[in-house]
Amino acid sequence: PSTCCDGIQINESNDDVNREFSGNLEDFSSVLENLFDNSGYMELKKDYGTELVTAIGSVGGVTSGVLLSNRAVNEGRLTRDGADKGKAFVDFCNAFHLPLVVLINSVGVANTAEEEKSLLAVSLASFNLALAKAAVPKISVVLQVAFGSAFVGMGSKSMGIDVAYALEDSQISTMEPDRAVAFLWNEKVGKEGSREELEKQWTEQYATSVRAAEKGMIDDILPAAELRKRIISSLYMLMRKNDDV
Repeated sequence: PSTCCDGIQINESNDDVNREFSGNLEDFSSVLENLFDNSGYMELKKDYGTELVTAIGSVGGVTSGVLLSNRAVNEGRLTRDGADKGKAFVDFCNAFHLPLVVLINSVGVANTAEEEKSLLAVSLASFNLALAKAAVPKISVVLQVAFGSAFVGMGSKSMGIDVAYALEDSQISTMEPDRAVAFLWNEKVGKEGSREELEKQWTEQYATSVRAAEKGMIDDILPAAELRKRIISSLYMLMRKNDDV
């Protein structure tokens, strides 16, 4: 769009909307190239808050903004810089009526003393508020992992996400398995198995995409090959989200 008054933009695309997704989920550039039409996109603030990637491009002909965790940087843990970057990007997309696609692959937030002193919590709250208030169509997908604030703050339906998906075999939980065992099952260590065995058991019982779907946290579980086509179909479905009834 050339101005904030243009509304959601959809243009003809010569890239097949039913093309299978074949990107490497560990590589953010591979994910973006496979998601956007003809592998074309523009990344914003590339060297700032690098654990969160922000990009704009056409997805099935719909000009959209994409927020993507960069798992290669500290397992995608959000820092204050990343949260500030995400907040600014969400505000920009909302102002110019760009639908938001949030692709989550993160184990949570940075928990260092330096980040705590940087008022990380304030930046996270601002980011979450911006995402919750954004009136544009919002779609989230858990690619591999979404622990703690990574899911609650970026991909949950409680934050106003319109459609929430998770890929098969992805892990979704309010905390990382090692911390969950340390806080909740610590008395079982040595009695019912080793710490590693209990972490595996906890993950299989409480951190699966199937359990998330059973609890209503996500709307559907997708094969990775369907990622692009399902995002496009959701964008088309939500195109008239804000039309007067």
